[in-house]
Order: sequence, then structure tokens, then C-alpha cells
Amino acid sequence: MWDSNNITPEMVCLRVFCRRALGQMSVSDCLPYLEQPLDGVRFIDLLQEHRLLLLVYQVLSSEFEAYISERLLQKLKHKAKPMINNQLVLMRTAQDVHRVLEQQAIPHVFLKGPSLNQILWGRRMMRYSRDLDVLILPRDILNANTALRQLDFKSELSDKSMRFHQRLSTWTTKKDAAYWKVGVAQSIELHWKTYCTEFILSSMKKRGELLQFSDEEHVLYLCLHAAKHGWLRMIWLVDIVALLQTKRIDISCVRTLAKARHITPVVDEMMLLAEQWLGITLCPGDILIQIRKRDTRLQQRVTWAARSDLDSFFKDLIGRYFANAFCSSRWRQTRLWIQIFLGAIISRCLNSGRDIIQKNHK
Repeated sequence: MWDSNNITPEMVCLRVFCRRALGQMSVSDCLPYLEQPLDGVRFIDLLQEHRLLLLVYQVLSSEFEAYISERLLQKLKHKAKPMINNQLVLMRTAQDVHRVLEQQAIPHVFLKGPSLNQILWGRRMMRYSRDLDVLILPRDILNANTALRQLDFKSELSDKSMRFHQRLSTWTTKKDAAYWKVGVAQSIELHWKTYCTEFILSSMKKRGELLQFSDEEHVLYLCLHAAKHGWLRMIWLVDIVALLQTKRIDISCVRTLAKARHITPVVDEMMLLAEQWLGITLCPGDILIQIRKRDTRLQQRVTWAARSDLDSFFKDLIGRYFANAFCSSRWRQTRLWIQIFLGAIISRCLNSGRDIIQKNHK
């Protein structure tokens, strides 16, 4: 996320406002940190980088308006207003998507996005998303594609490609398709598999393939998603801590679930970062001492995640390589390696370029 040895005043204030939003600091405890001068441009850039602009704006405008410069507050308002409008549009889109998928009897779940904001913050608009992520089962790819077209959304994939991915979803690395609509800024990403949910898919199958997360599985999914991307944005950590607090989830239950899935390290990383970046202790001190040994490995992943000069295919493989550190079972690691490279090779050989789709809307 950032170098702990080079903390700027803007980073300190960001941390303070996150702690305030999570109820970890009182207003009076926050005031001394607001006395130090802030670079407004750098602060706003930092908020946008970590997708925390809406959260910080809501906290500032409701509780610290008298202590923040009018100029900075107006800049934040100017940035926040279109974000809020876009989220309202995205919420209406999510309702429409849910309706058409329900009509087709397609099991689905919304990943993050407006649904997570409602769970964590209710009607307060505290987080924002650029697109709508919907997870379905591979068997429903064609039906979901038909349902989304009823809403005038166009796909980057042809019907022939969709049929190909439905039949060979196990063997290809393609995991989603993007949809867009004329006049709508936000897009829809239809996922039929995600690397994060593959770790907990066994529990879904036991429920008759109904796509439902328990509260503990939801926390585990958010941990896996953030860890896969190298914990690059603080919003992901704030989401997890807020979910633990809102649902009153026992972290030991999450750790037990992770142990059953052989991915205990990913929960340990979350607890370590919550203590380092947010000053929130979620586990006993003896466990925290043990998981601090993973700090070097974590910093390596953060560095790779921040690189933008890598081909997406190789960046995905690198991310999966580091993701193998999540597994606490050697057998699980070996099986994942086989899946990663076998899937990549078969996708490149059999797919014959079908994963590289020419976008007709350009």
C-alpha cells in the first residue's frame, strides 16, 4: 500500500478518517491530526487511489466541516457529487439485472459494488464502484447473456464464444465477459468463475449449487480478492473490518473456515494489515507475532501488484504464483499449480484466439 517509513501528513489523515468511519476514534481524538497542513491535491489523489474519496467526504462533511478549509471541502464535494450520481445509476442497474436473472431462474450473486455498500453502510453512500460484478454458474452463461441483452447491454463476446466458454469453462482461463450499454458509463462484468470464489466453491456445491455466501465466507472472499491484488487499496481492508463489525463476526470462525479451505495465511495477512495500517487489533497478541513472519512475502506481492508494465496474461500468472502462498496445504498448492498452467496452456492452444475478442463497439 505504502512505505511505512515514509508516511506523509495526507496518509496520516487518511488513516484517521478511516478509523473514525469504523468507530475506532472519537471526534475529539481526530482533531489534533487536522491541525497539520495538508496538500489538497495530493490528499485528493491519495483518496482516489485508494477509492476512499466518498467515505472521507461523508465523514468530513458530517463531522469535521468546521475544521477543514472551505476550499478543500468544495474540491471534495465537486469530486464526490458525480460519483454519488453514478452509484445511484449503478444501483438501479443492479435491480434491473437481478430482476431479469430471477425471471430466467439463474442463481447469481453480486460481488462487492452497491450491494456491499448497503450491507456495510445502509443508505449512506460511502464506497463506489466503476462496474457491476455478477457471479453465475458456468452452466448459465448463455441464459445470462440472453437476459442481459434484454436490458440492451451488449457483450464483447459473440454467441459462439459464449457457447464455447460454457462448454469448456473448466479448461479455459477466460472467467468473465464485459457488457456495456449506450449512454451508460458503468459496465457489467459477468463472471462464471473467479479465482477467489474457487477456494470456497465446494461449500456452494454442497448447498445444491445455490450461490450464497455465509457471513464468514463473505469475509473470506473479500480477503482473497484483496490479497490477490496485493492489498493495493485501503478500501478493501476497510470493507473487511466494517463487515466484521456490522455482522458481529467472530474472527476465530473466519480463521477456522480458512483452515478448512487450507488458506489460513490470507486471513492472517488481513489481521496483520489491520493492525499495521488501521491500528485495529483483531486477534490475540501471540497469533499476531506468528503472522508477522509473512510481512516480507506480503511486501513482495504489493510491489508486483503495483506494476503496470506487465502483460495481463503474465501479470495474472504472477498473481496466481503469489496467491499460492495463501495455501497452507502442500497438496493444495501442487493441485493449484497444475490447474494454473494446464488451464493457461489449453486456453492458449484450443481457444485459438477466441479469448482475444475484437470489440465491435470501437
